[in-house]
Amino acid sequence: SLLFRAFSTTKVQPYIWAYKAYMRPILEYCSPVWNPYLIGDILRLERVQRYFTRRLLIRTGQAPLFYQNRLSHFELESLQLRRLKTDLVYYYKILNEHIPLDPNVFFTQRTASKTRGHARKPFVLDMRIDVHKFSFACHAVKKWNSLPHDVILAPSLASFRRRLDHCLSEFTFD
Repeated sequence: SLLFRAFSTTKVQPYIWAYKAYMRPILEYCSPVWNPYLIGDILRLERVQRYFTRRLLIRTGQAPLFYQNRLSHFELESLQLRRLKTDLVYYYKILNEHIPLDPNVFFTQRTASKTRGHARKPFVLDMRIDVHKFSFACHAVKKWNSLPHDVILAPSLASFRRRLDHCLSEFTFD
């Protein structure tokens, strides 16, 4: 609501810039550490962006749209998809030693298989306690392991991000 009180224009772009500069960093801050796993928490976070896009349509005098259509209309991604991308980029940084963390602390590497996907497939042991089960090391491993070979073995972080965006462009959450 503060964004809509701060601006009196009916143009879309200033609102989008302000949202991306002021609101989204708060919603995504340190997401590999606190990434929610309860559906209620995920929806509560997404509700902020739903509210913003709905109010933006009203403010700019456009016809109502469903949330997914609003996201594509304003060229935004869902917060859940952005958190997933952040996690996968962080996995890439850890596994390729772009940051000073030992990958063996977070993951156990499988031996390379010629027929079963890429050679950088981490796995985590089955956990009984939710603290471990939903930790950073566990919650996106399945998605990482399902990424194509060319995405995983990208030569640089920039090319990994480009390939990841292309790979996840069709991805939707159920």
